[in-house]
Amino acid sequence: MNVSAQGIGKQFGRRPALVDFTCEFLSGSVTGVVGPNGSGKTTAFRIIAGLIHGAGRVVFDGKPLTEAVIPGRVLGAHLGMRAVHPKRAARAHLRMAARGMGVPDRRVEDVLTMVGLASVADDRPGGFSLGMSQRLALATALLGRPDVLLLDEPMNGLDIEGIAWLRCFLRRYADAGHVVIVSSHLLTEVETIADRIVILAEGRMVANSTMEGLRAGGGDQPRRRPVLRPCPAGPRSGAVRARRDHCAGGGGVGDRVGQRRGGAGRACGWHTAAGASHRGGVAGRCLPTTHSRAVAVRV
Repeated sequence: MNVSAQGIGKQFGRRPALVDFTCEFLSGSVTGVVGPNGSGKTTAFRIIAGLIHGAGRVVFDGKPLTEAVIPGRVLGAHLGMRAVHPKRAARAHLRMAARGMGVPDRRVEDVLTMVGLASVADDRPGGFSLGMSQRLALATALLGRPDVLLLDEPMNGLDIEGIAWLRCFLRRYADAGHVVIVSSHLLTEVETIADRIVILAEGRMVANSTMEGLRAGGGDQPRRRPVLRPCPAGPRSGAVRARRDHCAGGGGVGDRVGQRRGGAGRACGWHTAAGASHRGGVAGRCLPTTHSRAVAVRV
């Protein structure tokens, strides 16, 4: 199963949310779609899942999802946690979804165990933590044993152990011959498992490359030259971590940085790769993370 998004786009009123997004998602691979909030990730995912209409075309092995007899066996999507009734038990929610796909109830027990919710299967999701709600949404996406797994920021709210488990699970799922597409606003959440990284900014694709290509400052689809602009976070009082923490010298990619003595750094959404200094110019493509510098590189 291969997925092809061909020139998809969407405009809300006068504002383009996604412009000419073209990408191939291949069987046996994990593709990480990265960008700050508002960059078009969720819009792209909702078009791929057929939840909203837009320009362009999305095909699964050459056919639109609407031609699938049971779409849930082709595409399993996790695009948020609001599709669960807060007062319906987790097991009941999954059984309802399973019947809609023609999936037997024993599959419900399988996915509950798989995501680590078997012990709270009869609890109401309204009392779940954010991480538990993420696991329930993932369980719903897995019910039909789909060929394609489409997950919008699934690591949000997970603890360190949960993130490690999810990374391992997604890598194994792709290695079994499936397509995995996962988004994040942090590159560090997906760089260890992704075969390719797609970076979105202001609704446009600015890079489509392997991690090695990004670290080298390259990529298959460079779009626009980076421009220096004032950081939305603005200058901040208090100590900011040393430049080596901010720019991850030695060719690495920065993690969550910019923590101030008084609390966490404000999210700006941009960072440079390949150890580039904001003072000295741009050595690599801009990558999302969190920091609180007075100046950021933006594409």
